[in-house]
Amino acid sequence: VHELEDAVGDCLNGDLTDNDGGPHAWDEGWAFWAGSLEGEAGTSSGQLGYTLAQKRCPQFGTCTGESNVEGTAVANAKLLSLFNTGKSLLQSGDCAETADVVLDIVPQMTLPLLQGAIRYFYLADPTSPDYGGAKAEGELWAFALAILPQVAQCDATAGAMLRDNAIGPLATGGYMQDGYRKVKEAVEGTYDCLGLTCADVGGYFESGSTATYVAGMEPCDNNNRAQGFDTIANYLPVSDVVEHSQIDLDHLTIETCADAEDFDCAVDAYTAGGNSQKTAGTRTIQGFSTDVVDGNPKLQGEPLFDMYAAYYEDDFYADTFTLGACEGTGDFAGIDTPARIELCIKNAAYLNTWMYVVHELEDAVGDCLNGDLTDNDGGPHAWDEGWAFWAGSLEGEAGTSSGQLGYTLAQKRCPQFGTCTGESNVEGTAVA
Repeated sequence: VHELEDAVGDCLNGDLTDNDGGPHAWDEGWAFWAGSLEGEAGTSSGQLGYTLAQKRCPQFGTCTGESNVEGTAVANAKLLSLFNTGKSLLQSGDCAETADVVLDIVPQMTLPLLQGAIRYFYLADPTSPDYGGAKAEGELWAFALAILPQVAQCDATAGAMLRDNAIGPLATGGYMQDGYRKVKEAVEGTYDCLGLTCADVGGYFESGSTATYVAGMEPCDNNNRAQGFDTIANYLPVSDVVEHSQIDLDHLTIETCADAEDFDCAVDAYTAGGNSQKTAGTRTIQGFSTDVVDGNPKLQGEPLFDMYAAYYEDDFYADTFTLGACEGTGDFAGIDTPARIELCIKNAAYLNTWMYVVHELEDAVGDCLNGDLTDNDGGPHAWDEGWAFWAGSLEGEAGTSSGQLGYTLAQKRCPQFGTCTGESNVEGTAVA
């Protein structure tokens, strides 16, 4: 970047013969971007920014060739064009226009650094199944240092989140303490300011894949992001329900703990949560079935809930069955551990959260009947919440069949029952 600024300075000073003749500083910029090991044609075998862009493009689908995973990185192709444009402008003495080209070059130089950071948001997150340990944490720290000032300049809050999750001594709660999804989302909010688009950055593919993105690492959507609302399993909400969707992370914790026969841990995830925040505290799965209004169950008066409560003769049946299974009490006392594990996990998902999806839809209709679609923070927010609690955050933007809630259950069952939309009714999205 210095060499480009130097070249513009030479131009403005009327001395393009400075730096040993011609727009030498400009040429130096490309030399320091690509290096000698890239040879004449660019062999992707160097040590500098050019090579980093080549490494990242097949991982993020941002190459110029087949399926966007082969050939030259789009960033390098754009940079080459911009450098050639700048060279011609300098030779013509068009200094101001060359300065504008520099402004276009910096985002493309930043892009592979940003992709590197995003890659290691995931690999340095201890909750990731592909957690890479100290090496990944070191890579994360390095890439974060390279982009942090720009991110913080664009958005101080996003910069603070990046700093506190990725910069060793400042990550007092551990690397990626807020989780890779939240950190990625925060940084995505700075793309426009950085001079980049969601398409420029792409999404991070699963290891060995050139088509399937890691859950939560899909490309963002510029239209969505401009509104501040993220697509969830192909559903485009009109309100912000990201935090709501992250209730599935509590379900994931319940499953992880129960599978390890650590039922105290499972109960804590069920009763205390920790992953889904709301205006007044933390949203919990238990709260879906135990919250009361004026001393009565919150869901009382909703037909489906009333049916279930009457059948089980218990207004808090979902909590009774979930806690009983996880704690091994009541009807679940003395049952075999494998059965208790399944009941603990599935009662939480298919009694508590499943019914709360229906509640949100009833709530949205109630808002409409009351003439108040601005209730629940604007628009049909309760309706969006219903989808968030049906699909969850782990399904990502496109629906990856890797979640914990009803959407994922439907995806699991459709090939077993021949109720999918795709070939032979056993592939693709569940009809449900």
